[in-house]
Amino acid sequence: MTFDKLAPGLVGVSYVAVLGMKIASVALMFYLIRARRHTPNISSAFNRSNEPKKNRFGIVRLLSGYNLVVLLGLLVFLLSDLLNFIYNSSTG
Repeated sequence: MTFDKLAPGLVGVSYVAVLGMKIASVALMFYLIRARRHTPNISSAFNRSNEPKKNRFGIVRLLSGYNLVVLLGLLVFLLSDLLNFIYNSSTG
């Protein structure tokens, strides 16, 4: 369906740029899930590090592991809505 929207040439560069960001986000999600499944002891390796305990509970914890996958999923959803808006506004 996406390629059908690209074929007539009605959409501009902004549509293609947002579509590229969406595809890159989905690819990153797949990579993170695949990497996480192959290394189940990431959290134990992280706990053995010499970092102070307060750093683990901030933004680093939010942006690591499955939390990042959830955030990327939300980003993909919002980018899909933006793509729909760009397409509808360019076709009239």
